[in-house]
Amino acid sequence: GGDGGGDGGGGALVGRRSLGREWCRRTDPAKLPYLIGVTGGIACGKSTVSQRIKALSAELASDTQVGGGGWPVLDCDKYGHAAYRKGSACFAAVVERFGPGIVDAQTGEVDRGALGALVFDPAQGPARLADLNRLVWPAVLELVLRDLGELRARGH
Repeated sequence: GGDGGGDGGGGALVGRRSLGREWCRRTDPAKLPYLIGVTGGIACGKSTVSQRIKALSAELASDTQVGGGGWPVLDCDKYGHAAYRKGSACFAAVVERFGPGIVDAQTGEVDRGALGALVFDPAQGPARLADLNRLVWPAVLELVLRDLGELRARGH
């Protein structure tokens, strides 16, 4: 979709932009901490960069001259999975859109492999992935904003 997000429909880009706008809208800009987003397509190294940030943060936090407990790292992939957990409104919307075949019969949770097979099917084009992004990103946004607020309250 031209955003480097690899979603074909721009849904992930919209989500990333929304996250930044909402955080700034809900927070006094003079009191904002640095908020760094690591974005990119599938398998481009986002997790590796996040792991490096965590490691550097731990190293600096252990330095008695720096201290501070390190930098929190929020992983939107994990928030994405949490957003459509069984019982959530997002779960219901995702199952309604993609059908009950995406639900694991044993756990009752979304089977990410089955969902992935549907949304990454090249014969379907990018529409399914864009639909998934439109359903999941608002829930991800709320989860991230909740945790950012908690971090801010703790002085981060």
